[in-house]
Amino acid sequence: MEGTDIASGNIHFDTDELKATTTSGKVMYKSKEEDSNWTLAQFHFHAPSEHYINNKSYGLEMHSVFTNDANTSQYLVVGIFFEEDTNESENEFITSLNVNTVTTSGQDYAITNVPLSNLYNSISGKSKYNYKGSLTTPTCDEAVEWFLVKDPIKINSAQLTTFTSHWAGNSSFAGGNGNNRVLVNLNRRQVVLTRSDNGTNGWRITGLLFIALTLFVTGILIIMIIRAFFLNKQLQGKSSKIMSEPQSSDGKTLKDQADDEESKLNIMQKGAKFEKSKDESSSKLPPIKAVNT
Repeated sequence: MEGTDIASGNIHFDTDELKATTTSGKVMYKSKEEDSNWTLAQFHFHAPSEHYINNKSYGLEMHSVFTNDANTSQYLVVGIFFEEDTNESENEFITSLNVNTVTTSGQDYAITNVPLSNLYNSISGKSKYNYKGSLTTPTCDEAVEWFLVKDPIKINSAQLTTFTSHWAGNSSFAGGNGNNRVLVNLNRRQVVLTRSDNGTNGWRITGLLFIALTLFVTGILIIMIIRAFFLNKQLQGKSSKIMSEPQSSDGKTLKDQADDEESKLNIMQKGAKFEKSKDESSSKLPPIKAVNT
């Protein structure tokens, strides 16, 4: 967010709103990811706050309403919470609005030298909640990009009272319940915590890239695990085969060696049988008798 202070403008006070418009000075909100520019149309206040953070409401909430330069029917609203702190000194932005002089409903009051740029600079780098929603006042169009500054700005009790005396602390107005819209359900709206004014889409893109990278790495790991499993199975198969059929140094398995030994034994047995047969044949020949001539 960037811009200049309000040199002159008006605050319109009515029974249900305190809205400031400017005729000089300009505040721009630039979204680099969407390549869009937004111009401040007005800012107004709700007491108590219209948004709750972790079930906590604040004494005051300011809405800066921006319109899209390319399409003025599109809105971007930056919400700022103000929280009471009895030890806090006066906030220069709240002081410049002279809200304590605004007493008559339906009238406009002039404002000058409002340090709006300092206010926006102070929240520029702070975390913000972002969601797509609607206007909180009639006609409640669903055409708003919301940014809510996470951390409230501290103001003293006297400054907060200038707002609550009109609405939240005024029993004649809505039973003293204030000019805030009642809470509504999120209804599937996604709330994203950003780290800078232009960080929402960046964080979303980063998140998508992280998910895609995680899925890719997971897929690679699964493939590696499957390949390692089958490779281990193959190695186990070869190892069991080698153990079931051990080989000698000449490359023959023990079974082959046993077959060779058995063949040799058979040959030796056959040779022994043959020698024995010769001996038996020789012993059966009739004795040779000497013949006298």
